[in-house]
Amino acid sequence: MRINDYIKKSMIDIIRNRKKLYLLIIITFCSLIFMFVILFKFNFNQYIKDNINNNLGFRILEVSPKLEVADLGENELLSIEHILDVYNSKYNSKIVESSFKSSKLDGTIELLYGTATTYPNIVLGRGFKEGDSKVAICPQNFYPDESVYQLKLKEENFISEDSLLNKKFTIKYYEMNFDSDNNNLVTGREYNEDYEIIGLYDNKQIMNLNNQCYIMSDDIISIIDKVNPNNDMEFNNTNFYVLIDSVDNIDYVMNKIKNKNFINVYQKNSIDENLVDMVDISYIVLITIVILTIIILDLAYVKKIIINDSHIIGLLRAIGYDKKTLKKMYFIEFLIINIIAYLISIFLLVILFSILKTSVLSNMAYIGINLTISPLIFILNFIIIVFLSSFVTTININKVCNCRIIELVGSE
Repeated sequence: MRINDYIKKSMIDIIRNRKKLYLLIIITFCSLIFMFVILFKFNFNQYIKDNINNNLGFRILEVSPKLEVADLGENELLSIEHILDVYNSKYNSKIVESSFKSSKLDGTIELLYGTATTYPNIVLGRGFKEGDSKVAICPQNFYPDESVYQLKLKEENFISEDSLLNKKFTIKYYEMNFDSDNNNLVTGREYNEDYEIIGLYDNKQIMNLNNQCYIMSDDIISIIDKVNPNNDMEFNNTNFYVLIDSVDNIDYVMNKIKNKNFINVYQKNSIDENLVDMVDISYIVLITIVILTIIILDLAYVKKIIINDSHIIGLLRAIGYDKKTLKKMYFIEFLIINIIAYLISIFLLVILFSILKTSVLSNMAYIGINLTISPLIFILNFIIIVFLSSFVTTININKVCNCRIIELVGSE
């Protein structure tokens, strides 16, 4: 028989034999689960890597000041190599209302600390310069609304970058103080200030939210000091934020700071090691279960199918078919089942992934979380579903086909 004849016969047998059709469905399901588990792990690892490399919080150290020194140790910190800036952590950010408020957006924006040397890469316009005041650098995909914190963004409500550059807007915030009993915060004087957008940045590149705008350090210090004019302890967090030039220099700078007798030195953002360990363990368990399921399926279900055909194999041996031909015939048949299951599972994975990416997970792209399918997933799936499964199947085929003819015919 030619290879084409083997393939035609195998396709007919798969369609007609309900057990082989069930086997195809089960292997397809296992293959799909296997790829989804690897897909999740791959994107989870990529997310952690992107977070560490791009998220500014991983380049910021939080350091307790030296209370016995007049400047609290700020100049000492600035003298360390690779440190770009040192500032009080209470000046890091401030959420305010803005004139971007409309029927679709509530106008909420978050102002972030910036300087002439520390601001994101500019896409349009320019960056900060020394002496700048009342200017802002905002996301090119701007969404001034509180819903960004829940990632509930609507494409049609984004403000076009064409209308943002050089646009002037007003922010509104309030003085906050404790009441006479010092128990509750009460709203005091209202402040309104005008700003101009001089530059736009890609918030996805540094994994910022779509309503976060940078303003000059003097401006945000002035705003926060006005919010809390009495400098209440509730607002008076005197820890330093220390901005490092690269995440690769974090350990070096931390050691230098500790050597200068600063205490409580740690990263502003850090990876939850317990979560990573839990994901790794879950990944190993799920992958092991899927692989064992495939092996057991091949050892038990495939064996049952071949044993049920034992009398047919015996009759074919009796009329002149040799063992090699019979082994090839069954091997190709189960190989085709594995390949079809492999191809169908890839098709289903791409379809389901596309649906999830454009629906449930669509808003993640706005903060720089890019979900992708790595070609490595298909290669690993081929090794398990086609190669490993076919190898285990071959063991069952050899056992049955090598039996004596009288044993095979008598098995009916």
